[in-house]
Amino acid sequence: MANNKTGINMDDALRRICRTYPFIDLNYLQLFSKVYYPIAVIDAGISEESYEDFTAVERAVLKFYDAGFCSMEEISGFMGLTTRYVAQITKLLRSYCYLDDTLAVTKLGKQSLAANRKILPKSMRQTFEVDAVNGYPLRLGRTAYSEEDFEKHIAYSVVIGGIDFTDTATVISRFNDGCDMALRNRARSSISVNVTGISDPQFVGIKYAAAYLIQLEGYEPLIFADIEISEDGKQPYFLWQPFGIGEEKTARMLGLQYPVYNTAQGQEIVNNAALQVSELAMKEASRERFKSGIEYYLNEGLKLRPEFTEQVSDHRFIISGRALTEYNFDVLKLLTGLGSVNNIYTYSYPSYAGNFASFSRDTADKRLAFVCQYLKILAEQTPLNELNIMLEAAFSENDTQTDLLLGISKELGIQNELPKA
Repeated sequence: MANNKTGINMDDALRRICRTYPFIDLNYLQLFSKVYYPIAVIDAGISEESYEDFTAVERAVLKFYDAGFCSMEEISGFMGLTTRYVAQITKLLRSYCYLDDTLAVTKLGKQSLAANRKILPKSMRQTFEVDAVNGYPLRLGRTAYSEEDFEKHIAYSVVIGGIDFTDTATVISRFNDGCDMALRNRARSSISVNVTGISDPQFVGIKYAAAYLIQLEGYEPLIFADIEISEDGKQPYFLWQPFGIGEEKTARMLGLQYPVYNTAQGQEIVNNAALQVSELAMKEASRERFKSGIEYYLNEGLKLRPEFTEQVSDHRFIISGRALTEYNFDVLKLLTGLGSVNNIYTYSYPSYAGNFASFSRDTADKRLAFVCQYLKILAEQTPLNELNIMLEAAFSENDTQTDLLLGISKELGIQNELPKA
């Protein structure tokens, strides 16, 4: 099984998804759950092209052949070279498949002349990770699961199903369709720009990637994963992406060009997964785990004063700055989240099985709004871990700090701008 490259928490995953797609409004979040998405492993042959510069002699000899010359003696006479040397260059050009047995220039030879560089095809076999629902080849980033993670959370997570993986012909057929799409859309594909064709795919097996299902009111459910993206001439990078989008309004909301590669069966499978998550979230055991988990998070994680924490519903809380008692990393993530345009921070855990808690700040608390919005801007420039280390060190030196917002403001050098209590 693949190794989990980083331990991404659910709140971190959601924060990164929302950073990638800033028009996601968490005020309308209905479901948020960790799910396990099927990834087909396919071994296939690939045809690839690499490029090299011609030597002046190589190109000149090939141009003579392209002009209709077929005698090495004639070419050597025009170029002032020995016939033996021209024969050596001719043998090399034939090894590139630029000349056929009659010394006529091949299609590949003409393409190389037109490109003014040697096009060198080669064949090899490669293992692909494939979206088993939609058939699209991809590279898993930090979503690759570990066996420990899978065994720990599978009891209260949904495994995306609805596919008969014993029908390998169908899996291969989806892969072939997905490759056709990927080869036409290299800018958002995991397939190298040098690949010209994929052939003879063989099914190896299925594994599952940790991903996140999000359902917003009025929109279709989406499953996001952290995918490695390759772009022409650039280093690969990681991008949170939905596995498929069925509706144009969803693509517009996310700022993506429609259509996004998807299949009708794929969307049906994602819809069914959302129903499964919803049913799992409503089970009494799930609700009890969520209730006790959030109580622990409020009291031991955030250490909030209950008299300044308003519980609007089972999963919705409004806090004021006076609710904060001491600094820790959980508090930093909360404050940074509350600095968003939507004034929402969402917290969940895999065992909550689709349940989540939403926090918003008291809109009358100007001091809290100021600090949260400043931290949000700062977090876009500085990794959250580094920011936490700096603040943690400051508060460890002053354990008697009673006004947390003032203490953070002093450390950041903005205490003179902090609104009065």
